[in-house]
Amino acid sequence: MPRILSFDELPAWMKKDPRIRRGYREELRNVWNCFLSLFYIHNEFVNIWSHLLPALVYGTILAKEARFALVDSNSDTGPEKKLIRFYVVTSFALMSLSSIYHIFGAHSERVARHVLKLDYLGIILNVSATCITSSWFGFRHHAHVANMYMSLTLGLSIAIVFLLLKPSADGPKAAKWRALIIAGLMATGYTPLMHAYLAGGIERLQHFPWQAAVKMLSADLVGVLFYITRFPESRFPETFDIWGASHQIFHITVVVGRVVYLRGLKELAGLA
Repeated sequence: MPRILSFDELPAWMKKDPRIRRGYREELRNVWNCFLSLFYIHNEFVNIWSHLLPALVYGTILAKEARFALVDSNSDTGPEKKLIRFYVVTSFALMSLSSIYHIFGAHSERVARHVLKLDYLGIILNVSATCITSSWFGFRHHAHVANMYMSLTLGLSIAIVFLLLKPSADGPKAAKWRALIIAGLMATGYTPLMHAYLAGGIERLQHFPWQAAVKMLSADLVGVLFYITRFPESRFPETFDIWGASHQIFHITVVVGRVVYLRGLKELAGLA
């Protein structure tokens, strides 16, 4: 089994968070060793499995739906179901690409840099899907307004992907900057809600999955707060290196937020 290292024993490229002092995998240098790290305890173990398990669940849902569609050619494929399926696909991408990053992040400096970009891509895909589904459901009877907001989301998402592909977007020093950019994209998803409220009051909001969106936002904000402040490891060194670190808490809040929002979409479409 590969060695478990302290922060001080790491090569320079792996020294990303000095607040986490123990439990690091060594530089693994091959895919098989990275895969084996799924099955022993280290400080990325929770980060891997907290998103890999939901990815498996989302993948199973998609596989069952695909099988059902092949068996029953007359199955309902209305826009509501298609959009919900689109959201599930991006949630699967989010969890899968995050897991890939945390599994292979100890491979080598070059591989870690590439899989980190995949992690960013998964986040942007899911955030943009959240904004798009909310806009479509909320303004489904006003197609030109829905199309305007969905186009805005798509354009911003593409621009942000290009920003995050830059080397300057990597590393712990850019963590707050990355979080703010992604939070900004999320905030644009609430602009249609404000539009609808100003145009028709609280009654107009009933067309949106607004309650689920607010709950998801609350979960995400809690997670981002832990992520930015690096609490609790910043206050209690070596206590939360393996279990309960800020990044692990962030992962769990992300999972909770996506489950809540997906349920909100299904309820709005009458599919819950």
